[in-house]
Amino acid sequence: MKTTFTKEEAALLLKILPEQNDLVRLVNPVEQKVIWCSDPAHAGDAFCSDVWGHSSRCENCSSLRALNTRGRTYKLERMDDHFYLIISQYMCIGESRHILEIVNDITDRALIDGSLRTDLGDLVQNYNSRLYLDSLTDIYNRRFLDEVFIPTAEIYESRHVPIHVTIGDLDHFKIINDTYGHLCGDAILKDVASFWKLRFNSREKEKEQLVIRYGGDEFVIISCGISAAEAVDTVRRDYESMRKFCYFEKQDIPFSISFGNASSEEFSESYDWQKLFNLADQRLFKAKKGFCLF
Repeated sequence: MKTTFTKEEAALLLKILPEQNDLVRLVNPVEQKVIWCSDPAHAGDAFCSDVWGHSSRCENCSSLRALNTRGRTYKLERMDDHFYLIISQYMCIGESRHILEIVNDITDRALIDGSLRTDLGDLVQNYNSRLYLDSLTDIYNRRFLDEVFIPTAEIYESRHVPIHVTIGDLDHFKIINDTYGHLCGDAILKDVASFWKLRFNSREKEKEQLVIRYGGDEFVIISCGISAAEAVDTVRRDYESMRKFCYFEKQDIPFSISFGNASSEEFSESYDWQKLFNLADQRLFKAKKGFCLF
């Protein structure tokens, strides 16, 4: 599959494709920008997601996945009782990385029985919204971190937007599971996730506030666009106000969390997400050993 194009080849492709498809766009999914669009009605869209009727980033952004894999992805989208097939193709044009989006209305072209369209629409909508959510805790999952946030973090680093990461790990979680059972452990995970989601749940560009289940009993809290001191103070204050026990089968099961923090402001030279995450992880290890809490 061809992914590298000269400017002349790209211009020719953008001239031919609109003749065969309903909508063709060249987008930067990380910055949510529309670079070029075949439909004048959408050429001035401020965000690439405007075409779907909302300005926030699509929860299941196939173009971000295409950018991350440097390949091609496919997605079904529903809007106003119409079904659309979106093909997202990675394109490197000279020094620039873009995504070519090809969109077609397949409502009347696909062999879908009318009585099944509502069910299919619900299925598509549910799949798109749940792809990046952890099934137990209903917060973002590891796939979201890898495919959506980390590519965004690369742009933030180039723009000097501060990124602060906190890794939280439930203390002695295995003992809780062994003592009270895994259902109790699940209840605690859901309690903890719900608490942090209420406080860190914003997708505002360059000011994102996110909580992600990294795996097992580990959570990653991300704050963008604020200072390291403000980010640490916020997490500390929230944790101090947290109810540190879970109601389970008429018992109050106590738990605690250790944290490791790191900020992009600590790096005098360039950094990447892995360096930032590793620093927070090292500090979490020290916290678990009792050297520090924050």
